[in-house]
Amino acid sequence: MGARLDTLRKKGIWAKYKPLDYLKRSLIALASFCLIAISNVMSLNADLGARPDNSLYVGISNHTGLTVGQASQIFTLAIIVINLFFRIYPALGTLMDMFFVGYFMDWIMALGWLPMPVTLLGKLVLLVLSVPVLAIGVGLYMNMKIGEGPRDGLMLALSEKYHWKISTVRVSIDVLLLAFAFLLGGPIGIGTVLLAVLPGFFVERALKAFVYPFKKEYLKAFFTNRLPEETEAAAAAEEKPPA
Repeated sequence: MGARLDTLRKKGIWAKYKPLDYLKRSLIALASFCLIAISNVMSLNADLGARPDNSLYVGISNHTGLTVGQASQIFTLAIIVINLFFRIYPALGTLMDMFFVGYFMDWIMALGWLPMPVTLLGKLVLLVLSVPVLAIGVGLYMNMKIGEGPRDGLMLALSEKYHWKISTVRVSIDVLLLAFAFLLGGPIGIGTVLLAVLPGFFVERALKAFVYPFKKEYLKAFFTNRLPEETEAAAAAEEKPPA
């Protein structure tokens, strides 16, 4: 954890990549933010409850003239500013995250091309489908390594300062976001619970499947949760005769 914080404090806005490689990583990250935005809108359209942050953005939007995407941008910018007090400086990916997720959310919602089911089954299907879409977006972005998400930086800083476990900080932040979302009338429901439980299973697989530079044989890891070398090692262990 200390090493990650040191990296965030020293790297600043540019990572140590060649310009062309940085451009490729940035474009892939841009696509990942679009996927995350699509997932966010899918879960909102399901109308069964949203993730704590999205629920808060809807609540803010309901009480201001802001769109949901603009509420996301302003909130994330506030987190980046708070991070500066902990000497956590935004990388390019951090700033892209702040701007483009909200921008794509507003764009997708304005186009209205994602369904808005009216039946419970349709809502559940849309909500569940939003999870792997989110996981792929998160896996792609994290594997580009061009900057931590703003909330990730804040969690690391709080964990270091107060000697809390990362999991404790994450849960505490989510509970705080939910409390404000509830007060502002944001969408909270069974979907909120499902979106707290399900993504981790898929994100773990996406992180293995979309290691950059991409390899065709690694993509299977999204379904098997095993890298090729892990599969080979397991097969070799099975073939090894007992001593």
